Amino acid sequence: MQASFDPVKFMREVYDKSEESSTKYWETLMGTEAWAIMANSFLESYLKQHSTVNNALGQTLKYLKLPTQDDFARLASLIVALEDKVDRLEDSLERISDLLETSLAKEAKKKVGRNTLSETAGR
Repeated sequence: MQASFDPVKFMREVYDKSEESSTKYWETLMGTEAWAIMANSFLESYLKQHSTVNNALGQTLKYLKLPTQDDFARLASLIVALEDKVDRLEDSLERISDLLETSLAKEAKKKVGRNTLSETAGR
């Protein structure tokens, strides 16, 4: 009886054999100064293109009177600042409310004390 052909097992074996040699090749290539120079050149070119496209898009959005990413960032920072102010205001109002409650409670105790004294004096 012959064993059946398993394509998945075959592909796994091919992958395992080629992976080791290709890893060595890429490690050798990427470890060179030439690779570093080429990668640096590519990144500089990419950043220049990205900057150019970003500036053009920003100008187009401005011309069309649409908000840019910077506009949204500025709006978000304003919202955060407003939330902070509201939180501080809420804290201040809670402190004032607590002080009023404490003051009213003291006044009520004094009033009760005076009423009790006048009632006992009247008897």
